[in-house]
Amino acid sequence: VNRVVNKRAAKRRSMGGRKTNLWENIHVQVMDIKEDTGHTLPQNLRRFRDRMKDYKERGYDALIHKGYCNTNSRKVNKSIEALILSIYAMPNKPFSKSVHDLYLSFLAGNISVADTETGEIFDRNDFFNEDGTPVTLSEATIWNYLRRADNDVSLSKVRNSSLEFSSNKRPHHHRDLPNFSLSQISMDDRDLPRKMTDGKRVKAYYAYDVASGAVVGASFSKLKDTQLFINCMRDMFRFIHLNGLGMPLEVEVEHHLVNQFKDDLMQAGTVFPFVRWCNPGNSQEKWAETGNRVKKYGYEKRHQDGIGRFYAKLEANRPKVDKVSDAENNNYNDKRYTFEQLVADDRETIITYNNDLHPNQKKYPGKTRLDVLIQHQNPDAAKIDDALITRYIGDKVTTSIRRSQYVRVRYADYQLSTPRDIAKLQPNNYKVDAYYIPLEDGSIDKVYIYQDAALISECFKIEKYNRATAEQTDADHEAYLNQSKYVSEFDSWVKKTKPAKVAI
Repeated sequence: VNRVVNKRAAKRRSMGGRKTNLWENIHVQVMDIKEDTGHTLPQNLRRFRDRMKDYKERGYDALIHKGYCNTNSRKVNKSIEALILSIYAMPNKPFSKSVHDLYLSFLAGNISVADTETGEIFDRNDFFNEDGTPVTLSEATIWNYLRRADNDVSLSKVRNSSLEFSSNKRPHHHRDLPNFSLSQISMDDRDLPRKMTDGKRVKAYYAYDVASGAVVGASFSKLKDTQLFINCMRDMFRFIHLNGLGMPLEVEVEHHLVNQFKDDLMQAGTVFPFVRWCNPGNSQEKWAETGNRVKKYGYEKRHQDGIGRFYAKLEANRPKVDKVSDAENNNYNDKRYTFEQLVADDRETIITYNNDLHPNQKKYPGKTRLDVLIQHQNPDAAKIDDALITRYIGDKVTTSIRRSQYVRVRYADYQLSTPRDIAKLQPNNYKVDAYYIPLEDGSIDKVYIYQDAALISECFKIEKYNRATAEQTDADHEAYLNQSKYVSEFDSWVKKTKPAKVAI
């Protein structure tokens, strides 16, 4: 209307005309389209012009009714809203209809409602109008207030578990995956879904490289204890060593099982440059949870029977289980497996998972998870310090250095790197701690000996040779040569350090 008034007034001025009846004509036209547009502009011409003047001065605020957004006529005040929310948040998780019934019972004086934290009893008089009539609410009104977005969030915090609340309501961080392998390792434990013969589940602990998604370490046990974590670390470093990889720059763990290592092995800068401690109960924070889900439903389900959860939403993810009608009323016909079978199946699945194509084929065309892990290492990943790693995650045996040559560990002899290493020992103390990481077959190829946290030597197993010359093989000849070199080096060192002869 404002634009039309200005255009018509300008046109009449340019043609030498007058603005007589200009507003009257426009007002008639505005009223003619009232039914089609549904506008609420005043039907009185004077009020119409006053409203136009007000609009030109204040803008759109002039068109808003003064009663808009005021709470004078609101039936549900803050006290009533707080009461129905509190009833709905009770531990028995009532339905909205039950909230309505309890609210009416409260108004009728049949029940009392108290705040269990403060001990305050709600006063019925606060829920009556000025004329003494109770403020009654319909079921629909209560349902609407319970389902308001802000109320739904606060109610979810009270009525649901912390995991469900965090997964569905709580805001979360949005992060990109690293570009290089070994930039971050994410570790987590889980129970294998299928049961052992005794009805219990195998406990597993995995280490994932986040960039490639590959499993770089895994351990299995019947108990969920710290040894499960240590065995996973051992398996990871065996895997890294065999594939010629560097030291991971960051490891992501949670406090459970790992907390006791926070001041040594898992202290940032000791073994790993960075250590990220995830909050307990926040599964979406650890990337290993994503890896577990992909591995379970993408690979275990494809290659194993009985994978899933009985309460899963998707029917395909619910395993078929028949209940047994017996006195206990808690038994089911589900196939059972031995511990060895379940571990073998899972290790087979890990191999398939690692050698399958990386999910981001646009970024890594034609490459498997294992290819990405090996070919896209972080250039800052340093060489593994085997001695340091072994001290923290290896088995320990207290032994002694014998004949300036070897230590005995698990009935085998391991030779010092050089005879000069005995100079690192404390005076009159040949007792040392030997650390080692067993290979997959349980054998030991080398040990590291320490004395009060000081590294003394790296010791390799002494290979014996046949004393009968006629029976010696190439391996015997090599063993003889290695031992001879050590004895020769010892003799040379003793000769050089022999004290001078003096007379007094």
